[in-house]
Amino acid sequence: METPRQVLVTGGAGCLGLPVIRALLDRGHRVRSLDTVLADPSQCGVWKLSGDEVDWRISDLRDRAAVRAALSGCDAVVHAAALDLPTSAERPEDAVAVNGLATIALMEAAAELGVGIFTLISSAAASCKPPSVYGSLKLLAEYVLEETAQRTGMTARVIRPFVIFGPGRHRGISAGLSQACAEAAQGRASVIPFSGLSWFDPLDQLANVIAESLGAQQGDASPVMPALAGDTRAMADALSRLSGQKVTVQGPPLPAFRPVDAAAVARDALALERALSRAVENYRRSEISVDTV
Repeated sequence: METPRQVLVTGGAGCLGLPVIRALLDRGHRVRSLDTVLADPSQCGVWKLSGDEVDWRISDLRDRAAVRAALSGCDAVVHAAALDLPTSAERPEDAVAVNGLATIALMEAAAELGVGIFTLISSAAASCKPPSVYGSLKLLAEYVLEETAQRTGMTARVIRPFVIFGPGRHRGISAGLSQACAEAAQGRASVIPFSGLSWFDPLDQLANVIAESLGAQQGDASPVMPALAGDTRAMADALSRLSGQKVTVQGPPLPAFRPVDAAAVARDALALERALSRAVENYRRSEISVDTV
């Protein structure tokens, strides 16, 4: 059993932040969340989070005083807050301010205040050549974190998700898989707007990988990609069985950044089907939570 820690989760009210908080609480950690919004009660219901389990802080990452206050007394940080890929493309100046400058300031403040572990939620977009604005800033954050860790002795962790799916994910073309899960929960037909082989990160599985990163031994900041390999068409077939309605795929493949081979797809097929079933059930739970709030 790892030693309980006080952990700050930035972006804690988001679709990834909430299951990460659940996974941290399940491991005995104390959690503080920093986000610009309150957590959606229906999404808290999905992950069985009550208001008094978490120290919720509402502030922008660019508010340096609020960030330092949120870091005070923390042993670890999970940095999931960021403007997403579509928003970064639409508002590059804001992306530089949040995903770039504010993220670097967070790292510096964490090191100065004696935070021992910093887990950066990066993205497979950091691997793309040429990278997007979003991917470029994620790659910059990786480099700065590695340098900061080497200079200060802080332990650095970098997680690079690819296609994250589950409740709360609704922006960008890769969110089409989450929408298909939501439609399946309602017994409706849908279309996944991309095709081909790719890498997929179920929200609950990814959250557990992130929580476990706090217990890893000191090492380098080499990015970890925990995703499962999958065939989008096979996933559509699985959702068709779960919903009783036809789920199809349409559109070009997503850029994989890392090759996906048939052996990996075959290895992960059952795990992905189970993850899709959990995602559909979580969407159903979200609807129940909305009705009962």
